[in-house]
Amino acid sequence: MVRALRPIYDSGAAQALLRRHNQDKAMNAPARGRAGGWWRRCAPTAVGRYDRVVRAWAVGAILACTGGSGCLTELPACTDGMCSGSPASESGTADVATSTATDDGMGPSGSATGSTVDGETSTPAMCGDGDLGADELCDDGNLLDGDGCNADCQPSLRILAHTQFDGPAGGRDIARTIGVSDLGQIVFGGSIEDFGGPVGIVRGLDAGLVQVWTETLDFPVTDSSVNDVAVEESGYAAVVGTIGTGDTRRAVAVYYDPEGNPAWSDLVGDGAMADLPAEGEAVALDNFGSIFVGGFAGLTDAEAARITRYVPNGPPEQADDLLPVAKGVNEFVLAMTTRPPSTVVYVGLRVEGGANTGIVGAFPDGGLAPVALGGGAVAQGIATSLAGDQIIVVGSRQAEGVLWAAGYDVDFDPLWTQEFDGAVGTLHDAAVGPDGSYYVVGGVEMGAGTDMFVAHLAANGDLEFSAAHDFNGGNDSGFDIAYDPSDDTLVAAGEQQIAGADFDAFVVRLAR
Repeated sequence: MVRALRPIYDSGAAQALLRRHNQDKAMNAPARGRAGGWWRRCAPTAVGRYDRVVRAWAVGAILACTGGSGCLTELPACTDGMCSGSPASESGTADVATSTATDDGMGPSGSATGSTVDGETSTPAMCGDGDLGADELCDDGNLLDGDGCNADCQPSLRILAHTQFDGPAGGRDIARTIGVSDLGQIVFGGSIEDFGGPVGIVRGLDAGLVQVWTETLDFPVTDSSVNDVAVEESGYAAVVGTIGTGDTRRAVAVYYDPEGNPAWSDLVGDGAMADLPAEGEAVALDNFGSIFVGGFAGLTDAEAARITRYVPNGPPEQADDLLPVAKGVNEFVLAMTTRPPSTVVYVGLRVEGGANTGIVGAFPDGGLAPVALGGGAVAQGIATSLAGDQIIVVGSRQAEGVLWAAGYDVDFDPLWTQEFDGAVGTLHDAAVGPDGSYYVVGGVEMGAGTDMFVAHLAANGDLEFSAAHDFNGGNDSGFDIAYDPSDDTLVAAGEQQIAGADFDAFVVRLAR
C-alpha cells in the first residue's frame, strides 16, 4: 500500500526532524534527513530492506526518488536518506487513497475500514504493528517509550509544551539555564532586555510551564545575567550570574527557596578577591549540600579560572580557590558538575598566544591538572554518568564548526567521540537520563537558519536519534536541558528569533 506522506511533526510551534540511528540494527537503517523542513519518502530503486520508522527503503546509503506513485514529487537522488528539493503539499501529488476511520479506528459498522490502491484493500494500521496509520507519525513495530518512536506512535524528542518570554524592550531575551526538582519544580534563568540594558532573571514554572514566581538579578545595576542554575531535590535552587560591566563586573550567587524567596545572596569573592573584576558562569551541588560556583577573576596579567565553595546551610561561607594558571595564560570555567561524593568536574577555555583550547579538569581531587580536549574541540557543557565513572563533554570542533560530544573516564582518558555526521553547529549542554544514557542540546544549521537541536546518545556515545526544532523560521538554539523525573520527560531552555535582532527566551517540554 502507498500512503501520502505527512510532516513527521508539525505542532504549530515547531516542526521537528526525527533522525533515527541504531534503532533497528537488524535492518541497518540509514540516517534520515529532511528537505525544506518536511520528511520525504524515497521509492526503492533496487531490492532493499524496508524501514518502517520513516517508511523508506534502505538500499545501502543511497536512496532515489523516482516521482510518480513512489514519491510526492519528482526529486533528484537522495544521499544518506536525505532528499533535496522543494517540499510537496501535505496531500502530495501521488496517486494515493488514504484510510478513514472514527476515533477508535473502526468504521460505522464496527469493522475497520482500510484503503484501496489499484483495487487492493489494505488492513488498517494499529500503533505498534510497524505500519504507519492515519494518526501515527511513526511506527517502529513496538510499544516502547524512549526508543525514538514512543508507545503512542509519536516521535521521541517532540515538543509537548512550549512557552516564551519577551522583555519590555524587545531585543535579545535569553533562557540560558534550566533545572528541575524531583517533584517537577522547574527553575530557569537568563536575561531579558530592559530599557536600561539586559537584566538577569530567575523564574519558577509549574509542570505546565506556567510561571509561578519571578526574581531579577539587579543588585541594583541593570547590566546583569543569570548564567547557570542547579536545583536540589527539594526544590531549592542555587543560581550564579554576573552583574555590571568592564572592570566593575562581579560574580554573584543567590540561593532561592522553592517559592522563589532568596534565602541568601553573595558577591563572590572576599578579602583580596573582593575588588577583582569577575564573572560567574557555572554552579554545581555535591552530595553534602555544598554549593560550588565557577567562573573567572581578572588578575594583573591574566584571567584566572576560579571555583568557590559555599558550605551547606546558614549564611554563606566561602573559600576562594584560584586554579593554577601560568603567567600570560587566560583560563575560564564555563560549565561544571560534581562527581560523587564531592569532586567538581569542569570544562573551560584556555587562551594562550591567541589560540583557544578547550580544557577539562577536576577540583580539588588531588590537584588533577586540566587537560586539553583533542581535535580542536571547545566545550560548552558537561555531565557525569549515574555511576560517576564517565564524563560527557559537549561543544563543537572549532575548525570545522561541527557538533561534538566526547566521553572521558575519571582520569580524562578519552572513551568515545560523537560528531553527528558532520552537522554544523554547537552543543551547549547535556543531561543524564534515568537509564544512564545522555541527552544533548544546542543549535544546528538547517538551510538559511539555525534550529534547536536535541539528541539522544547511548552510554557508549552511539547516536540513537535526534530532532531539530524550528520555531519561527529564523535562528533558534537550545542552551540547557534537564531530565524531569516527575513525569519522565525533558525540559530545555534557549532563545528563538522573532525578527531581526528581536529574540524571545523559551522553555519547552520534550517527550523522552
